[in-house]
Amino acid sequence: MSLTKVSYSMITGAPVNVLDFGANTVPGTTDMTAIIQAAHDSIVSSGIPNVLVFPAGTYKCTTGLTINCGYVSCTGNRSVLDFSTLGDSAAITFIGGNPFSGNPYNQANCVFQGFKILGPSTSIAAGLYFNTTSEPGPSHMIVKDCNISNFNNGITFFSNAYLLTFEHCDIWQCYRGVFSQTGATNAGENIRFNNCAIYNILFEGLRNENGSADLNFYGTSFDGFTTAAVITAGQVSFTGCHFETGYDSSALNISSNSFVTCTACYFLNSYATQNNYIVNNGYLSIFGGRIFAADTATNIVYSTQRLTIVGTHFQTTSASKYTIASGNYFVYLPNGSTVETNASVVTTAAVQAALFTSTNTATLTVLSTYVSLGVASRGGLFAFRDSTSSGTALFMADASAQTSVQNGITGFEMTYTGGQMSIRVTSGTVPRTIQWNFLQTNAG
Repeated sequence: MSLTKVSYSMITGAPVNVLDFGANTVPGTTDMTAIIQAAHDSIVSSGIPNVLVFPAGTYKCTTGLTINCGYVSCTGNRSVLDFSTLGDSAAITFIGGNPFSGNPYNQANCVFQGFKILGPSTSIAAGLYFNTTSEPGPSHMIVKDCNISNFNNGITFFSNAYLLTFEHCDIWQCYRGVFSQTGATNAGENIRFNNCAIYNILFEGLRNENGSADLNFYGTSFDGFTTAAVITAGQVSFTGCHFETGYDSSALNISSNSFVTCTACYFLNSYATQNNYIVNNGYLSIFGGRIFAADTATNIVYSTQRLTIVGTHFQTTSASKYTIASGNYFVYLPNGSTVETNASVVTTAAVQAALFTSTNTATLTVLSTYVSLGVASRGGLFAFRDSTSSGTALFMADASAQTSVQNGITGFEMTYTGGQMSIRVTSGTVPRTIQWNFLQTNAG
């Protein structure tokens, strides 16, 4: 009696195993590129989406692989894809495909997970490259539990690459970690990184050149001797992220027409001569979090355009925590208890928390002169400027009351009665011109 070994290929509907196509995992012996590509292509040619399985081991690849994320998911078990002899090309290029008519987003079922992807170090090869010249592109897919190293660009986004999620991935020892390229079409919408690490990068952790891009980083660490993020266009947000850069390296470098928001982030640089640690020439908002810098550093945050800093703790005694060379700004620091602003906010009826006059300006002359701000809602934040005394005031308004956060305007009062916010000046008879800005709300 003889026994026949059952392979995946003998089971209808089972995942496709690269070992069934002749691949082996003996390091440094045989080029597996053609075998892996053939296993992949067998799924595409069948017309039925499936999973391509890579058992634990090392697979040597001398040329690049192409993965159609409309048909093929790839699953490894800490499997190594060894591209250490790759030339000037991408290790893995993701393209889009649509096996089912009427559903352009079948790629939503695609997952690429469980791989260590090793590059050639000295080459200008790319790691993961997302690009298709026309729809459907490599979109609506997840990359998770991957380790990418020794490439020029660890991950590159180009045309028709959008709605991509990266989870628990490490990108390290690359020239650049993540690159969103200029010249792309229909690309960059809602790309997110969750709990990833981009570290020991030789040049830039992130570079975004795509003006249509919307990149979002959550709980991601930028850690190493590099500039963490260079944003020359588009929109990028960081939430709960960690920035730790090396000597003579900036955490953020933001160009004009770029929009960056940092929420509850930690910025760390202890080099005594590190100046201009966060450089803004575009639109930068920093909410909460902490910025640690050496006490002798200068221009820790340096801005020439639109800057907003609210509730952020500067852990330094530097005299120049932030320097505004030009442009509008609003700064409120809890450890300084000061409010500074030259920002101008134009409000419309679309703002649900309060209704203003068209100019947000009123002249108050005597004690009985009031100006009504309308009905306040939860989370209303009001900043006031007095052209007479040059003072500023900041008030928070919730559903039941108002609280003075800081008031540096002589004789200035704010009241809340019957759901109506009002302001008045209670000293002097000289006309006092008050201008106010509605800064933030959580309307309910």
